[in-house]
Order: sequence, then C-alpha cells, then structure tokens
Amino acid sequence: MATCKRRREVVVGIFLLITAIVIDPVPARRDLTLSGKSNDVEFARAPRGTVKTVQSGGGDVVDCVDIHKQPAFDHPLLKNHTIQMKPSFLEEGESHLQGLPAELEEWGVDCPEETVPIIRKTSENGPNVKDYVPSFLVDDVKSSHNKSFSILADFRQGHEYAVVQTNGKGTFRGSQAHHNVWNPSTEIGEISVSQIWISAGSGENLNTVEAGWIVLGSSPVTRFFTYWTSDAYKSTGCYNLDCPGFVLANNNFAPGFVFQSISTYGGKQFSVDIQIKQNWWLRVYNKNMGYWPGSIFNSLTGGGSAVTWGGEIYNSQKSGHHTATQMGSGHFPRDGYFTKSAYIRNLAFIQDNGPMRSVPKEALVSSVTKRQCYDLVMGPSGIHFGTHFYFGGSGLSAQCP
Repeated sequence: MATCKRRREVVVGIFLLITAIVIDPVPARRDLTLSGKSNDVEFARAPRGTVKTVQSGGGDVVDCVDIHKQPAFDHPLLKNHTIQMKPSFLEEGESHLQGLPAELEEWGVDCPEETVPIIRKTSENGPNVKDYVPSFLVDDVKSSHNKSFSILADFRQGHEYAVVQTNGKGTFRGSQAHHNVWNPSTEIGEISVSQIWISAGSGENLNTVEAGWIVLGSSPVTRFFTYWTSDAYKSTGCYNLDCPGFVLANNNFAPGFVFQSISTYGGKQFSVDIQIKQNWWLRVYNKNMGYWPGSIFNSLTGGGSAVTWGGEIYNSQKSGHHTATQMGSGHFPRDGYFTKSAYIRNLAFIQDNGPMRSVPKEALVSSVTKRQCYDLVMGPSGIHFGTHFYFGGSGLSAQCP
C-alpha cells in the first residue's frame, strides 16, 4: 500500500446502514420470525447455511450460519481450507476462551456453537445508493515531510488522509493500536474512517489487510469494518464479508457491528483496541474475530512491508467545493487534544521475528494531504498513551474551500 495506488469500488451503504427495526429499550438478543416479505422494515434473504436468525442489541438482523458454509469458502483458494478456531501465536496471558468484552456485550449475539454471525443485508442498504470509488495509493507524489514516504491519496479521486507510517525496512508480522471512536458528520456518498493497514507488494501485487471504524453516507452510527485486497483493489477484496476471503471464527460478533459507546467532545472517551497478527488474525477488544488466510495473498504471505495508522475521508466535491465530511472528531488537533481531537494511541508492531512492541517515534513518518482541511500532530512522550497522535478536522470551511 505504501508505494502504490489503491482502488476499491464499493456500493455506499452495502453493509453499513442500520436497519429500520423497532427494538426494545433494553438491547435485544432474541430469535426472529420472518414473514418472507421484503420491504424497508422486513429483511432480505438469509444466506446459505443459516441455522437461526437473531437480533443484535443494536437492532441488526443477524443470521447464524453454519461455520463451514460461511462466504469465505466460496473463494477458489479456500475450497479445502481447514478452519482455525484460535491463533497459533497466543502469548503468555492471552486466551481465546475469554467471554464477550463489555464493549461488545450490548451488540453481541449468542449464535449456536459451530455457527458464525453474519449481519443481514436489507432493502435499506441495497445497490440503489450512489457508488463511490475510493482512491489509489500513489508513489509519484511525495510527502512534504519525508521524500521517501508516499502520501496516501490521489487528489483526482478525492480521498484525503492524515496518517503515520513505518519508515524503516524490515518485515512486519503484526500491529495494534487503540482507536478513539467518534461519529463524525459525513455527507451522502462519502466516508470517514480511522483504521490500520498492513501492506506488502507493489503494482498489481499490492496486498493489504485493513480494519477500523467507519461512518458512511450520513449514517447515524459508527461501525467496525474490515477490508482486504490481493491485487491493488482491482478485482479482489471487499469490505467485511461482502466477498469470499475473511474467515469468521467466533459466534458472538462480526464485521459491521455497531459501536454502542461513542466519544463526546469535552466528555467521556471510548476507544477500540485492534490487533492484526500473521497469518492474518484479527483481534478486537482482545477477542478473536477471525482471520484472512495467508493463501489468498501473494505478497503478504511472508509478512508486510509497511504498517499505516490514521484517518481517511472521501471528498466527492459534488457541489463544486470541498466536502463538509469530518475526519475524526470533526475538530483539528489545534482545537485541543484529549477529549477534543481524535487520537490513535499505543501504536505497536511486530518487526521481523521480534515480539509485539511499542513503535518508536523515530520509526514513523507522517503525511497529511490537505492541512487546511484535516491535520495530524504527534502526541508528547512519557505518558500512558505510548506512541500516539491526534488527527482530524472539519472539512469545508473558509480555510478549506
């Protein structure tokens, strides 16, 4: 990702709009009886292998699908794949048997053993919503901060970034960080993201695994998402479970879940701990979600060549000016740090064959595509946030026309 463009075509709202379901005041986790009809209140067809249908605490309709019939195994390279139910790399003190974290308890579902939860697509998030084309990652425009670091946006495609990235050589076999969770304002057909990328390869062999939170198309909710590609976003890869590839390995939560607790400006703060380890397990709140099998990649099989953390927005310029879509909290770092600007803290990585360790500041370079619209400031050393940074901004303004 660090040296090449990226393109990912996705239908806005394909998985991220909340369903119009009336739910109890207390988060409901119950079986559903469906009428078989299909309208804005009812539901689309259940996926193959559905054993039962439940409702999450956030109101999502969730199908409990036979773990062996989940979408991942439609991938031609996973036809004979043996499911891993836990990572092989668990370190001392870690457990794959832990209960559902408190942060997920309200949304979480209780699917039966040997099934996995898949959020149902409804008529509300169908393909009639306007498409958008995310950007490439380019290597022909250099960062103003470091001539060896490619900035992560193609201005013609409208994507803008405020990110930090590893600047040293080596092989990266994992990474993690705590992402401050917000619900920034976004315009219809646009996105606001906070995420982590691990990437390897170049040209058509660019591979990435990605995870974070996303707000899409004026949605009232912030959702967790995953993404991957094995050919520079051309024909492989997708968000969440929208194509075969990512293997779910738990029966309580899935990509696309809604964050129940959101940070408030000047008030209480919430964050999500995201960890990715080769080959390529995703852990959220220290709970195993699932993994991208190494066999679906060509460049990432031996590890990543770069790790990136930060914010991204899409600027459609549909009205002839910059978007009003916010990044992070919607406030710049200069407006104030903790409780005011979004942060990503306790950056860590696994480099070569070493352990997971804090990322030294000197191992990072930063890039911001349009500082008058969004910005990034590294945080001070010597506090419990470890290596961290603040980022974000308001978008459209007198300074960001």
